[in-house]
Amino acid sequence: AVTVGNALAPLGLDQGGFFTPEVEAINPRERADRIGFTLDELAASIRVRTGLAVQAFRAGPAEDEFSHGDFVAALAASQSDPADAIIINFSRESLLRTGHRGGHFSPVGDFNAEEGMVLILDVSTAPGREKFWVSTEDIHAAMACVDTVSGRNRGWLVVRRPGE
Repeated sequence: AVTVGNALAPLGLDQGGFFTPEVEAINPRERADRIGFTLDELAASIRVRTGLAVQAFRAGPAEDEFSHGDFVAALAASQSDPADAIIINFSRESLLRTGHRGGHFSPVGDFNAEEGMVLILDVSTAPGREKFWVSTEDIHAAMACVDTVSGRNRGWLVVRRPGE
């Protein structure tokens, strides 16, 4: 819920009362506290909780997945519209070598196209990891890892007001 609050703040929304009965029907809080959300569960939860338009993109090379170039294009598009928010779902082990085998959601704070870098606004409480820059290649690779709960690759969400 912290990630959702951070990502949606520019849209004038907050995380207050995120676990409504509609969200609980998608992923009960007890389960979310234990194993988190899948990409599709978080997308559906944001939709029912906020009424915002949410698109999920799975990172990877398969025909139904989205490439590094697609990710960079989404980042560039979000720069032109401050009403867009991007939330990434990545493997911390793949990216940060933390020893934590699970996935992680964080909002994107900025994109430097010239350097090929993205600013991750990490919601982790670990010292020094509040935000960090990472190459688009590295974060895409960390998203192109299988989520053991869904059995599908991780990826990113684009969140915007309906009709925008």
